[in-house]
Amino acid sequence: MEEKPSRTESESSSASPQRLATLMETEDAELYRIPTRAPGPQGRLPLTPEMLR
Repeated sequence: MEEKPSRTESESSSASPQRLATLMETEDAELYRIPTRAPGPQGRLPLTPEMLR
């Protein structure tokens, strides 16, 4: 079996983020809907308006 030459660090890091973003882009909002079978936690978080800024 022949081994493929490995990419250098500069080759793989220069194009990788752009390709990943292209692959992950979608207009289908249904991909982000995740059905669950259990209710979420009850109660409230003790957040103040200052904490949210």
